[in-house]
Amino acid sequence: MIMAESPYIYRNAIKRSICYGAIALLATLATVMHSRDITLFVHGTKLPGVEHINGVIPHGLHQADTLTDENHPHTTITALCTGSVPFTHADQLYFYGWDGVFPLQREWAAQELYTALCALIKKLQLEEGECLHIRCIAHSHGGNVILYLLDTIDKNQSPIVIDELILLGCPIIGTTHDYIKANAVQAIYNIYSSGDTIQKLDPQGVFPESYQNEKKPQGLFSERTFNASQDNLWQIEVEVDSKEIGHLEFIQEPFLQSLAQIIQEAKKHTCGMLKINTLVEQKNAIEHINLTIKK
Repeated sequence: MIMAESPYIYRNAIKRSICYGAIALLATLATVMHSRDITLFVHGTKLPGVEHINGVIPHGLHQADTLTDENHPHTTITALCTGSVPFTHADQLYFYGWDGVFPLQREWAAQELYTALCALIKKLQLEEGECLHIRCIAHSHGGNVILYLLDTIDKNQSPIVIDELILLGCPIIGTTHDYIKANAVQAIYNIYSSGDTIQKLDPQGVFPESYQNEKKPQGLFSERTFNASQDNLWQIEVEVDSKEIGHLEFIQEPFLQSLAQIIQEAKKHTCGMLKINTLVEQKNAIEHINLTIKK
């Protein structure tokens, strides 16, 4: 009888080994793939002592829930964390406050943000094998602060990676143009509107910093798009209800509530130039997206 049952016993042993091996593999994958997500919002140019739209964000890096009523960007938080498709959750949302007008001040702000991010990562006490996914939303020259940040990360050979960088009406300038090639960023979505006059008003041609490191701006003023084509860059012209939007509308509730769906739609297409029209009903989140490939 022992000889007759041996194949059966062996088969069961093999099945158990395969089962235990699969469980161990899944446990390992779960550990490796375990991650935390944060969303970083960086506002545009702010003069020292002057209030900024959607609340006065204090200087430095702040978790959204820690901001007081006096400096709470309620509109931005509500728009990003609510709606039919929330972009993020309040406990994962961080704001970076900075002052400055000139390129050097943006670069200094980026260096301070880099230090603050390193401190935050240390504070989060990531476990071995745990990943931190960082998404950045940057409005106006806040986008150039983040582009400087990418260069700072690369220069420091830091393991920090920005998984998604979303630029809203960012003035494209020669000083930071090539930083879109940084190793520190996975995907870039440059969102702009032809009705945004402020985006093209940065006088890059008059700043001495624009001519440092053998760089030279291609024009006196800033541009809407990057003069580049790479496999992680989407450049998206947007309209709302078939109308071009202005600079400040990018950080108002109807558009911000639409942001997650806009990015989701763009991801369905290969990188390049796209055009998206969002349909808004009674100033709520978008009801529908029409997307065309921009020639």
